[in-house]
Amino acid sequence: MSTKNSAKQLRSVATHQAGRLPPTTTASKPGSRNWRIRREELAAFERKHGHCRVSALSKNRAGLYRWVCAQRLRRSLGKLSQEQIRSLDELGFSWDGQSKTQRDNQARWDAMYEVLAAYQRTHGHCRIPCSTGEHARLCTWLAAQRDARRNRRLSAERVRRLSQLGIAWDTHVELRRMNEARWLDMYNALAVFRQEHGNCLVPNSKEHAGLRKWIGKQRIAKRRGTLSKDRVRWLDRLGFDWDIVEAQWNKMFEALVNYKNLHGDCAVPGNWPRNPSLASWVNRQRKLGQQGSLALDRKKRLEKLGFSFSEVVPVRSRTRKPRRTTRPAGRPPREGGRLVVVGVIFPRI
Repeated sequence: MSTKNSAKQLRSVATHQAGRLPPTTTASKPGSRNWRIRREELAAFERKHGHCRVSALSKNRAGLYRWVCAQRLRRSLGKLSQEQIRSLDELGFSWDGQSKTQRDNQARWDAMYEVLAAYQRTHGHCRIPCSTGEHARLCTWLAAQRDARRNRRLSAERVRRLSQLGIAWDTHVELRRMNEARWLDMYNALAVFRQEHGNCLVPNSKEHAGLRKWIGKQRIAKRRGTLSKDRVRWLDRLGFDWDIVEAQWNKMFEALVNYKNLHGDCAVPGNWPRNPSLASWVNRQRKLGQQGSLALDRKKRLEKLGFSFSEVVPVRSRTRKPRRTTRPAGRPPREGGRLVVVGVIFPRI
């Protein structure tokens, strides 16, 4: 008998889910004696269990369960009187079949969903950066939704609503999307820097710390063969310098070319105020050339510019006034470190 009863109960659940009233409830019309009897039966159930959530598999409660389902359906169709609605409300009847805890959970879920929807409207995607404290709670909640779906604990309705926002359920796909977005952001920052400065040699400053670190990672990735060909081509379009040492040398060489165009030679003073590092670089190239340690192509480029590897540049400034070579009028002449006055020689004291 228990097996037959269970089968009947399951059929009743299916009938309710299909949106039809079970045949056994036709007599439970509002105001009928049967309706009042079922209401009292529900009141006794509430006194015993503390709620009105009658389960389809509750022992000896199949009829009451079908009646409860019928009341929810009748109300949704507008076929339940206000008096009977109030009568059921007095028992704490749940019209959606959920407990207060379930309703609170749903309210919290809906609230987080709205936060995610607002983020999607602002940023155009749902790739939440978990590294920032601003969105840490939302990131944790979204990870919990993915975990619930993976374990088949997320309802189809919630899956549908999240999918409408463009959620990537596969975390690996999501990470690839986030990495791609971050890479493009840094690439655009480098493009702006090149447009402003004419090169991709980002200085080691606090302002450009993040961009400089990203540039270093691109060089390492290319050296290891892990940087995609597309990204290499994109960076090549900006004139990206893959060899930082060679790039720095070329930058100083261009500074030397500008110096020669301005002064006519490559004799950069040691304390030239416009570019103090240029004098150190020039001296370094001269020493390397004398030692035979300078690369041949670099040496040829310097020689073609008129650079002298044997010249020793004095520490002077082109802005310093020239040394006076004539003796001012009225100053006595000197002979061998002694003063000559009216033909008398005085030794220096």
